[in-house]
Amino acid sequence: MLKSVVSAGALHPTKCVIIGQRHSPIAYNDTCDEFLSVRVRDIASIDAFLAICHSVLPEADGDWLALIVDIRDLSTVYSNCASLLWRDAGAIIQAMALVAESHNMAFCPLGILGQEIVSALLPNTHYYVPVGVAALGLEKR
Repeated sequence: MLKSVVSAGALHPTKCVIIGQRHSPIAYNDTCDEFLSVRVRDIASIDAFLAICHSVLPEADGDWLALIVDIRDLSTVYSNCASLLWRDAGAIIQAMALVAESHNMAFCPLGILGQEIVSALLPNTHYYVPVGVAALGLEKR
């Protein structure tokens, strides 16, 4: 069976949360190969996330992609899992950029981690680590 996402060994710790124009987060579950609607538990945190994204890329008119990692499995299997976490995040962002380019879409990594989205969706959870945010949309013509 082929892996659906880049992963640390056989683990799939990185999740992508998509925040669209209506600000209703959707997460992809690669284990079940399905998209799930995610309930926002802290409105102030998602507002802060969106404000930071727009401050970095004010002209963006697309969706925000936030990558978060569940470090529970990684930290039990690997003694120094941080290097795998960041390697995977970089590989995923690179793959997203290549796919966006091949489909004539605009893609821009923001250079921020996105802690606010973790706080918005999973408050008081310390085992999810934000590893990057990007904008994805149609190119303006």
